Amino acid sequence: MWEIIDAARTAWVDDMAAFLCFTGVRLTEMRRVLKPTESLYLHCDPTASHYLKILLDAIFGGQFRNELIWHYRTSSGRPTQHFIRNHDTILFYGKSLQNTFNIQREAWPESTLRKW
Repeated sequence: MWEIIDAARTAWVDDMAAFLCFTGVRLTEMRRVLKPTESLYLHCDPTASHYLKILLDAIFGGQFRNELIWHYRTSSGRPTQHFIRNHDTILFYGKSLQNTFNIQREAWPESTLRKW
């Protein structure tokens, strides 16, 4: 396995390509060991999320369930050349259409409710 990753890094001389090769091996193994009712949540940053989605589509055969955006606050300041980078992505895949999904229901804290 390490030989494949080293070969990818040597061939592409690109850290993203090597990362995708490295990650693809692991995601393939994760899919193999998942039960038909289990799911995978992959937390990634915006620089790799679109590449990882294509990789997961290939590995999971299109069993894409959802894409969650994890927004967080950053330091204040004005961006001068781009928008503020303040989110990550969580990709949600099921091994099959039989995957179990448990709805989480919690009351919203009063402090987060918008007052009109």
